[in-house]
Amino acid sequence: MEKALRMIIVCFLALLLFSCDSNATKNNMLEIDNIESIYLSEPDIIIKDLIAPSDIISYDTLVFLCDRHSEDMVQAYSYNGQIISSFLKYGRGPGESTNILKIFNGFNHDIYANVSNGLIFVYGIYDILNGHLLPKKTISLPKGNASFSSISVLDSSLFYVGKNLLDINDNKTLYCIYDLYDNTMSHFGSLPIEDTQIENYPLNDFTIQTIYQGEPMCRPDAKKVIVPFYYSLGFEIIDVHEQKVEHSKFYTLPDVQIVSIPDINIAGVKKKLKSKVGFLDVRCTHDNFYLLYSGKNFGHPTYYQGNYILKYDWNGRLQNKYVLDREISSFCLSSIDNSFFCIQENESGSCVLKYHL
Repeated sequence: MEKALRMIIVCFLALLLFSCDSNATKNNMLEIDNIESIYLSEPDIIIKDLIAPSDIISYDTLVFLCDRHSEDMVQAYSYNGQIISSFLKYGRGPGESTNILKIFNGFNHDIYANVSNGLIFVYGIYDILNGHLLPKKTISLPKGNASFSSISVLDSSLFYVGKNLLDINDNKTLYCIYDLYDNTMSHFGSLPIEDTQIENYPLNDFTIQTIYQGEPMCRPDAKKVIVPFYYSLGFEIIDVHEQKVEHSKFYTLPDVQIVSIPDINIAGVKKKLKSKVGFLDVRCTHDNFYLLYSGKNFGHPTYYQGNYILKYDWNGRLQNKYVLDREISSFCLSSIDNSFFCIQENESGSCVLKYHL
């Protein structure tokens, strides 16, 4: 009888804990659900008949597209859709690559192409316009170090989500800054205390950094970085100078399955189809950052597309929610007018849309 009573109490506590977690998630999501919505519809179609673009940025009157399935993996277009140039050839020769992760705006009229988990090609805008299509320089992490998403280039350093292999005793920090001038590495950023599963994660490999992989994007002045996460609907705002997490907000925590691979003594991370997808894309201005949100689970056939763009200030406060009339996979802000450029994918091909704000 006593044993049965204990079992009832344990089951009740487990149910209560699940209920609290579920209610906490619902309460967190109310901020997104109830914020003021701005509806955008009937966009201009700027560029048609694309193969499979994965990323987009704008610079002055140019739009740059990233497409790893094309022979030239980056294309430059005018705002009216006319192709201006293409570069970064698929291959293994000088200035070539077999992959590209992301493109982003740099400093001093440069754009960056993150071509692997530790290497960036730097291109001058005016070089490209004048037909000089090879990178003018490369930036890389120290040998053996690797990021778990794209790298954000600061003024004189690299910021990335990863593991500092120079300190084998530390496996619970998320962020690394590599100083390009003095070749030093610093790491910081603790895991959220709300994640009760942390103690169950392996510590002898890259499991934690994989679970909390994010897509960093620096503010134009390079003083702050926003890191939205992939396996959890949340983000952290980093103060670069102080090397600390300034604001942390999680609507949901990671809900993944750890898969053991005994032959090579490491663990893999597998997404659960019922867990919530993290933010899909991010863009920054000096005053705000914008996050692409789908509201879907990983089991949804188009979980990588969404039609909500959330606008936050740099204190992590949600300002409003743009609701688009169609789903997109990536977006950027126009650098000369008040508009969004967006990539729309469908079965018949892809195109670039322009929503006027």
